[in-house]
Amino acid sequence: SAEPAYPTAGDMGALADVFSALDAALAEQSSFVLGFVCMFGAVLMRQFGCLKTTDVVPLSKVTFNFCFPCMLFAGISKIDMHPSLGRVAIVSISVNLLWMLAVLASSWFVPRHRGLRGQWIFNTTGCNIGFTYPILLASTSLAKDLFPAVVVWD
Repeated sequence: SAEPAYPTAGDMGALADVFSALDAALAEQSSFVLGFVCMFGAVLMRQFGCLKTTDVVPLSKVTFNFCFPCMLFAGISKIDMHPSLGRVAIVSISVNLLWMLAVLASSWFVPRHRGLRGQWIFNTTGCNIGFTYPILLASTSLAKDLFPAVVVWD
């Protein structure tokens, strides 16, 4: 007895399961796909002369000074925050203020020539965001919604 050349009812059920799983996977990765489409579109716009090298600075300013904070705010506004995280925020603000004061006080010992003091202050105050990673990863909603944005920001 030879196999039929057309799909049977059992094959269609398995095929429907495959398409259902593929649809779910694509829905999960929609932001990645959208990002890839945007990058591909930007490359095409550059090739056709719609974007010039001089457009990079204003576009990056708009992206990082407007779009990225809006994305962070939109992500944070949807999070269901537990009231106990208020203590974490107070401790975080206090530690950051104390760290900033310690960096500013110790910056007087760093030479001023060629902007070294400013670079030293900038790098020293920015290196403490890694301490927030365990706090964000401890909460499932923060880890899913906010952690990727914090890593990008870092």
